[in-house]
Amino acid sequence: VQARNRGDLEWEEFACQQNDLDCVALLCPDGMSWDMVAGKCKEVTGYTCCTACTQEYKCFTAEEAQIVKCCYAEGVVPSAYKQVCRQRYLWVQWKKKCLRKN
Repeated sequence: VQARNRGDLEWEEFACQQNDLDCVALLCPDGMSWDMVAGKCKEVTGYTCCTACTQEYKCFTAEEAQIVKCCYAEGVVPSAYKQVCRQRYLWVQWKKKCLRKN
């Protein structure tokens, strides 16, 4: 499955075998973990996730969340921006997973 962003770059959905922990770790941003049964990322207990105003989808501990500005808190619509999981990976909110750049 492929998706295109506004810059017309290609992003690829990928799957991992359950025992390939390196691959599974790339499916979700830090602070989230992959739920094999549900087929999506879920927040790790003690973390809050949002699109930061740096256009990165990130998860924060309770202490960090108090100083981080989430774009929705600033009146910015996060879905209008590319939400990066990590370098070369794009967060797709409705899929609850990261896609990688082709």
